[in-house]
Amino acid sequence: AGEYEQGLAILNQAVWEADEHGLDHIRLALYRQLVFLLGYHLSRFDEAEWFANAAQRLGQRLEASAADQARLLLNQAAIADRRGKYDDALELGQAAIAMRAQAGLPRDSRHALALGYLGNALYNLGRYEEALGPYREAKDLTEARLGTVHPSTAGSYENIGNALRGAGVPASGEAGAAL
Repeated sequence: AGEYEQGLAILNQAVWEADEHGLDHIRLALYRQLVFLLGYHLSRFDEAEWFANAAQRLGQRLEASAADQARLLLNQAAIADRRGKYDDALELGQAAIAMRAQAGLPRDSRHALALGYLGNALYNLGRYEEALGPYREAKDLTEARLGTVHPSTAGSYENIGNALRGAGVPASGEAGAAL
């Protein structure tokens, strides 16, 4: 956790500097990074939640873009998943995807990430067959952008395989066809 603690110190200093100079949009971006670092990498959930709430308040005051709001929701979904709060992760993931769609944001790597979080929440809730849809869509987006041999694409295939196993699909040619 040493490098994450070092990153935390750097981010905290940057927040202080942004605050001193009235750079609220930069502070908002830093808050989002703090939410993810504290909650996902350091498992300091209460602090992550504080920064998430602060980011939401600041985002509302600044009338932050849908992209910024969706990124914060994705961070919160990842943290809820790490915390084992899968219903919350599902709700946050769905909200992020809906916000992205409503704002007309592209179906890019961030969208694939949101779909992955949504699939993870469904998988962790034991809803394996439902997880397949978001996992497959994330795989298609990832594969189209990064190719078939990229580690992120491999991770997408692994997610699909795990969901198929959870759903009871036999590990035969049938599973390969299901991908």
